[in-house]
Amino acid sequence: MRRVGFVVLASLVLLTGCAGTGEGEAGFGVPTQPSDASVAGPRTDIRGTVRVAENGCLLLEPDGGGRRWIVWPAGQEADQGQPVVAGRLVRDGDVLRGRGALGTGDALPGWADPNSYFGSYGAFCSADETGVVVLDDVVLD
Repeated sequence: MRRVGFVVLASLVLLTGCAGTGEGEAGFGVPTQPSDASVAGPRTDIRGTVRVAENGCLLLEPDGGGRRWIVWPAGQEADQGQPVVAGRLVRDGDVLRGRGALGTGDALPGWADPNSYFGSYGAFCSADETGVVVLDDVVLD
C-alpha cells in the first residue's frame, strides 16, 4: 500500500511541474490587435462592463447595450492568459473605458479562415454572433 501511495504522490509532483506558468502557455492567449497594423474601422470612445462568458471568453457590455468579444490593444499586458490593465487583472464586472472600434468579426485579419488566429478564436468566442470591440487603448474605471 505504501508503494502505491508513493507512486501516486510522485505522479502528482510530476504533473504539477508540468502545469503552465503563463509563459509559453498553450492556448489562444489574450486576443490583441496585430502590432504591425491596427484593425481598420472608425474609432469612437468606448465604455462598458467586462463579462466572462461560460467558455472563458471576455466580452464587453458597452453602455449602449449588447455584448461584444474584446480584442485588446497591441502589446496588451497579460498574466496567465488574462489581460492586465494598470497592474490589475481584468475581471468580470470591471468597468473599462478607452478608444477603439465597434464592428463585426470580418474586420479582423484572417477572419474568413477558420484556421487563422482570429478565425478560430473568434468562432470559439461567438464573435460572429456578438460582434467585436477592438480597443486601441484602455483603462479601468
